[in-house]
Amino acid sequence: MKRNIIAEKKQLGLALLYCIILSLGAFIAYSLPAAPGLTYISNSTSSNSGIGENITNDLGGGYIMTINLDVLQQNLGWKAYVGNVSGRFVLEDSDGYSIYEWDMSLNTEGKVFASRNGTVDWTSINCSNRSSSVDGEETYLGITGSDSDSINSTFNYTAHKTFGVAGRSMNLDSCPSIATFYNNSEQTPSATAKFQEVLLSDNEGNGNLVYTSIMEADEIAYRNDTTFDFQMIVADSESVGVITNYYFYVELGI
Repeated sequence: MKRNIIAEKKQLGLALLYCIILSLGAFIAYSLPAAPGLTYISNSTSSNSGIGENITNDLGGGYIMTINLDVLQQNLGWKAYVGNVSGRFVLEDSDGYSIYEWDMSLNTEGKVFASRNGTVDWTSINCSNRSSSVDGEETYLGITGSDSDSINSTFNYTAHKTFGVAGRSMNLDSCPSIATFYNNSEQTPSATAKFQEVLLSDNEGNGNLVYTSIMEADEIAYRNDTTFDFQMIVADSESVGVITNYYFYVELGI
């Protein structure tokens, strides 16, 4: 009888331990995007501004001259971030002491996020709702939604690969998306395109807008003489002297 009681207690203890392990496993099955260390490298802008074009075969008065004009003008309502990502997976306690780390520099997979909000609720992240989250962002930045370069008009595709964020799956072709230029050429957004960018928002797609760049591994970038891990465009205010600041986050892994 005593052995049976001891055996039952052991079984109960193992069952409780197993339940605790399962609970812990459910709790730590995913990690949230982290705030990275950021090193500023450089910036660049077009020099094509302010210089008029002369008509070399202009005539004097009394003539009607028909001309066609083609202009390439810098868009002050948008800006871009490009660069590389390095990092490690770590098992770390609350005091910053690590028991083990894994270098991810040779296999850079993950996402780079940019948001105007410094406290994104990653547990409720989802595809952006165009009529709430995106429209709200356009209103905040003073963007006219019907313009060809509005956020909704720019991210007018839903074509991207399946990926995960904070343990939540973003299904194939389900979020507003684009594909930025690759190898000095325009891309058609698709699940296989390079440098895909997707719009996500917290509050189940209705909250803070989060621009999401799906990382590549040292891939030819928008310039055909440069390689990057990520590149993304984000909206900015066109008001003179107003700079829209963004917070950056990184999540390693698929």
